[in-house]
Amino acid sequence: MEQQTLFDAIGYLERIKHENEQMNREVAMFARLMAETGTDYLVVKGQTLAALYPNPNIRMPGDIDFLIYDYLYVSNILKKNWGVELPHQMVEKEFAFTHSKALYELHSYLIDFGSNKHKRYWEKKLSESISSVINIGGEDVKIMEPTLYAAYIFIHLFFHFVKEGLGLRHLCDWAIMMHHYKDEIDKVLLAEALSKLGLLKAFCAFGTILVDKLGMKDFPLTLTEKDRKLQPQIMEDIMRSGNFGRDKRKVKKVGLRFKIETMAFILKNCVRYFSLAPKEMLLIPYRRMAVNLKLFTY
Repeated sequence: MEQQTLFDAIGYLERIKHENEQMNREVAMFARLMAETGTDYLVVKGQTLAALYPNPNIRMPGDIDFLIYDYLYVSNILKKNWGVELPHQMVEKEFAFTHSKALYELHSYLIDFGSNKHKRYWEKKLSESISSVINIGGEDVKIMEPTLYAAYIFIHLFFHFVKEGLGLRHLCDWAIMMHHYKDEIDKVLLAEALSKLGLLKAFCAFGTILVDKLGMKDFPLTLTEKDRKLQPQIMEDIMRSGNFGRDKRKVKKVGLRFKIETMAFILKNCVRYFSLAPKEMLLIPYRRMAVNLKLFTY
């Protein structure tokens, strides 16, 4: 490695560490505000997964995603305490805002299922579950209990793959999370929930990548050669999209042309991976078009 490249890499790593420290303080501040105001919430992904890595400070940080249950109440809390102005109502499932240079995404729900039946099942399981906590920046932060969290991280990963493509961090986060909670994940409940959501085949197909390509030893479900059938195709698409193949997108992330290109990308993947989740692959395009129409007419 050339000396200048080495210096650049060291400087980049130090910036990542500094950003993680800032994000941890911000998440701790948010959790403290929620606790002091008696607000029910869950923080998902981001720093709650970084905390599980052997060296948490070198995972590339992102934004702070959190789920709330009483939108008007939380709106008033954030306005009163942080001066954050939220819209009167949610047009999409999330709304982004900035506080202390940290990007937040407030979610009224977490997953854009194509099937309303799947959405109702997921929301019921989540509402019946008891949240876990993880310590970040000296504060207890509420997260999903391990079994549903393992399912959620995958569902987010899979839908991201279908709609936009995957980054390496998605796969590593999923593997790290399941490895950390390997003794707490209820394997029977996990398989049952994924089956009810029509995503068990997809979970196992992508699981073969964790086992065969990343060397995971404690994947929670048993994998077969049938699960490996689509592995080459999945790997090919991972390497051509997401942050492995950024040149695939030909237009800027704004405007009608981008929406049309995105819909074409989604339709292609829904056809290619129909066998992994038939009902979702059939309905996701309709859901996406409905959301776009709602935004257009709002």
